[in-house]
Amino acid sequence: MQQLHSTEIPIPSFSSFPEFPEDDTDTSKSDEVRRIKSENDSEFKADLTTHQRFNQQELNDLIRDLNLSQESAEFHAFRLKEKNFLYPGTNILYRRRDKDLLPSIIQENNLAFCDDIKGFL
Repeated sequence: MQQLHSTEIPIPSFSSFPEFPEDDTDTSKSDEVRRIKSENDSEFKADLTTHQRFNQQELNDLIRDLNLSQESAEFHAFRLKEKNFLYPGTNILYRRRDKDLLPSIIQENNLAFCDDIKGFL
């Protein structure tokens, strides 16, 4: 829906852009900001010799936050392990309990059932 400009409010027209006087205060402000930033920057000291590792909970949170599939999660976790970004003992494989059970499950129409109960147990 297009709105039309009201006849009561005139449409402004410009014949030229207004000129602003040059002011030296702009450079002094930028110098002050630059000086403040540099003073604060010296307080931070990065430790480039060590890196933080992920524990199991942090790895699980990362995988969830990135919305990774099981395959992608395992791939990324292996990469993190290769680069020594995981604590020792952090699990990087998903359990696949259903892998052995799937061959004995049959689906017909909207019904799924096990056709080999003895093999299932």
